[in-house]
Amino acid sequence: MRPVGENDAVTVPSIDTPAPAASDPEAKRDAVLVAAVEVARAAAAEETGAEMVGDHLGVVMEDERLATHTFACLNPAYVGWAWAVTVTRAPRLKSVTVSDVVLLPGT
Repeated sequence: MRPVGENDAVTVPSIDTPAPAASDPEAKRDAVLVAAVEVARAAAAEETGAEMVGDHLGVVMEDERLATHTFACLNPAYVGWAWAVTVTRAPRLKSVTVSDVVLLPGT
């Protein structure tokens, strides 16, 4: 690596620059993963307790055979936050595997 000189262009991300989308807009919707709402809800409930998992907020295809379902978090300490449950499946199989369960901050 060489040091940056005064004539070199340096790109510094701006606070106002939106982060790139987490999902792949080219990813084809997978009917099995999109329909796996209850599998995803059960995974979130196992993590935190069923009483802390609220309404299904949506599903996003992250990549081919990889989707993330989001649910409202009902924990009063995390108002506005959401449970995100990523699910996947192997090619040609109809069974869904839970990949990850996380709590994400809201706006």
